[in-house]
Amino acid sequence: MTLYLLDPIQPGAAWAPYAGTLPLGELRAGAWRLHERWQRALGGSVAGHIARHAAGARPAKAIPVVAAAAVSGPAWVVDSTFSPKLPMRAVGGAKRLLSGGRAVAWRLDAGESWTGPHNDGDGIVIEGLVLRGAFDLITALEQQLFTDLLGSLDGKSDPIPDGVVVFGNPGAIALHGAILEPGVILDARKGAIILERGVEVRAGTRIEGPARVDHDSFLLGGQLRHVSVGPHCRIHGEISTTVFQGYANKSHDGFLGHSVVGEWVNLGAGTITFEPQEHLRPDPPRHRHGTGGDGAHQPRHALRRSCQDRDRHADADRRRGRHRRQSLRCAARPEVGTALCVGRRRRRAALARGVRHDGGADPPPAAGGRRCRDGSLAA
Repeated sequence: MTLYLLDPIQPGAAWAPYAGTLPLGELRAGAWRLHERWQRALGGSVAGHIARHAAGARPAKAIPVVAAAAVSGPAWVVDSTFSPKLPMRAVGGAKRLLSGGRAVAWRLDAGESWTGPHNDGDGIVIEGLVLRGAFDLITALEQQLFTDLLGSLDGKSDPIPDGVVVFGNPGAIALHGAILEPGVILDARKGAIILERGVEVRAGTRIEGPARVDHDSFLLGGQLRHVSVGPHCRIHGEISTTVFQGYANKSHDGFLGHSVVGEWVNLGAGTITFEPQEHLRPDPPRHRHGTGGDGAHQPRHALRRSCQDRDRHADADRRRGRHRRQSLRCAARPEVGTALCVGRRRRRAALARGVRHDGGADPPPAAGGRRCRDGSLAA
């Protein structure tokens, strides 16, 4: 059956910078793009995107953008802001697919035209993730990549080359025409690893599952864990919980964490994005700011809070250092110290009362009398 992906009429700022530039169904959620997920869930072929905001020029072999009035059955119209969990239950003859109390897909019978989302007809509930913006592509990666790859292991894999170090179950590693140099480490203890056709992995690269690298990408060294890499990418350095849409270049050192990297992005040497600490989040851990890593889009009030914490800790450090210096001064010059050895005011008061560092006491000076440096009364 034919599939059409339905975008919001105005995706809004939450989908920046992708809104207006490409259909949301082309974004990668988990191991595959959203249109690939729906295709795996329902079968059939994808005929087009109903995406008025992205009606500009498209690459020659890309799925076209179509007008809503041109869509007719038999077909499924599915919500491109919903990422179905795979494998999906059989839908039978349902007219609608539901999740979270709303419809996320509609079936058109033969000769039926698409008139827009509706609540008519029988529906069944399916599992999946509602995507509220580009930041939720990271949420989809965290929640769906593991099961995506586990369900894709079909027992068909090239043999693992000599010199490649494997941790975990070798059956959780699938090589489909990939080239691996000796010295590569594959760690499948936390999830499956799938390397597609034309992938080249250079010596010194460590891949920790779950991880999938699409065709014709190059892994040039470093450590990758919990990643979904699109086609024709160049990757180097430390990468964690990151999505590469495809055709991106990160050939230099640096760290990417909890980031979404769009197509044709070039990251220079030393580029760093990171996941801020949970106590700095305005609404942990739900908000994930989309395209450059959470650290690059940290809210202003969170930055102010971190600055206040820094200043407060710095003040406390200064106070501790001052007290320590006073205590050392007392130990170095006991003739001017006191029994308590804390604070200038206490030291002066103790000297005025005649309290000595050794626990003894002198009578207080007479009116007009003076005290010598050793604490004795002047004649």
